[in-house]
Amino acid sequence: MFKHQGRRVFGGLVIAAALVGCGPIEGSSVGELSEDGQLSEVQQGVTIISGYNINLPSSGTYTRLGYVLPRWSAPSNHSTKDWIAMAPVGSPNSSFVAWQYVDSAGLTKGVGENFIIPVSTDTSVQYEIRYFLNDTDTLAAKSAAFSVQAIPTVQCGTSISGGDLPTVHLVNVNKTAGTVSFRYDAQSVKDRFLVYSGGTMLFDSGCTSGVYTVPLTFSSAASQVRVVTIPSCQGDSGTGWSASVGCAI
Repeated sequence: MFKHQGRRVFGGLVIAAALVGCGPIEGSSVGELSEDGQLSEVQQGVTIISGYNINLPSSGTYTRLGYVLPRWSAPSNHSTKDWIAMAPVGSPNSSFVAWQYVDSAGLTKGVGENFIIPVSTDTSVQYEIRYFLNDTDTLAAKSAAFSVQAIPTVQCGTSISGGDLPTVHLVNVNKTAGTVSFRYDAQSVKDRFLVYSGGTMLFDSGCTSGVYTVPLTFSSAASQVRVVTIPSCQGDSGTGWSASVGCAI
């Protein structure tokens, strides 16, 4: 048995999705229709053992402290000790930066899982999500490769927007404490927005659609708040969203 004692879980859990049932093609992408008929790019993974697969919801560059939302599929009788890990492409199976059991925290079979990408993740290499069997290093599937970037910074009042790729932004709010106005627009496909000040969560929209504006009281030595988006939080695709944080008062 492959012993992975001493591993640390870096990620949390969110509501995620039904899986894409297409056959895997290494490094490729396919079009998936969302409920509103929009075409979304899904990055297919590589099946190594029949019945197992991992897809990523979108191509693009992921962000430190942001989410990776792999959508895994496995036989109905798979082990509860199957696990997935985020690892540098080409690295040994014992080398990874985050991991999680596929059925952890009450998640049921066929539900997507995520990692929060560690802030120390190397931005000079590419990563993949690997699916391992029953607490061993037997590799059953892996995702397409993806890159990781440092967290971009924007000024307060700047509109940020995107699609199915999870994002993170630091927003300069010009004061170390006060109140900011957070506006977010989740269109017909539901999205989730989280706002942090340092390690403190100021707001969690839940998985929602519509346009909302909420006041948030904060304290930050760096005069910044962090906006995290979890697009298509019900596991569908084809979303379009926008958000902005006003300057502090």
